[in-house]
Amino acid sequence: GPAEGVRLEAVVAGSLLDGFEWEAGRQAPRGLVHVDPCTGDRTPRSSYRFLRDTLRERG
Repeated sequence: GPAEGVRLEAVVAGSLLDGFEWEAGRQAPRGLVHVDPCTGDRTPRSSYRFLRDTLRERG
């Protein structure tokens, strides 16, 4: 991929879980893990899996 050979020095994630955003309420999910507001069930997003796999391979 395009990042092969690039040294990974740091990772910053804005939020692990979806939550309430002051400007958008619950309409702008930003977490690595989707949280169903009715049940509390948590489902990892593709971004979570990408980060997990990248850290395993290169972390």
